[in-house]
Amino acid sequence: MEAELHRIKKILEIYLARSEAALAALVSEDWNSFDSAMRWRNAAFHNFRAADHMVRVHRTDYLADPELQCLGMHLQNVEQSLRQGIEKAKERLGEKLVKISQHRAKIGKFYSGVHEEAGFQKSV
Repeated sequence: MEAELHRIKKILEIYLARSEAALAALVSEDWNSFDSAMRWRNAAFHNFRAADHMVRVHRTDYLADPELQCLGMHLQNVEQSLRQGIEKAKERLGEKLVKISQHRAKIGKFYSGVHEEAGFQKSV
């Protein structure tokens, strides 16, 4: 039973680390790293769900453990920061999309209709 509790703690620590990595990538606007961290975070969450099911069969009150309580509180704080960061990033990206749309509309007004050939031109 203790081994299973240790496994749960380890999984939650990994989930926390991946959440923090996702938050750091979100703040730095490194979207590839953010996507990767969120995928790994999701995998850690599913591992927790499987381990939780196995432990609850034998002991339903295991979450009352003080270490798990402390880890859970820290996880909630990181989750809240991540949620707020995602909302802010969503707003920033929405603003950028509006600006891009406006610039595309301005460029479209000056489009001459003549298609230029792409590539290099050789001149002697």
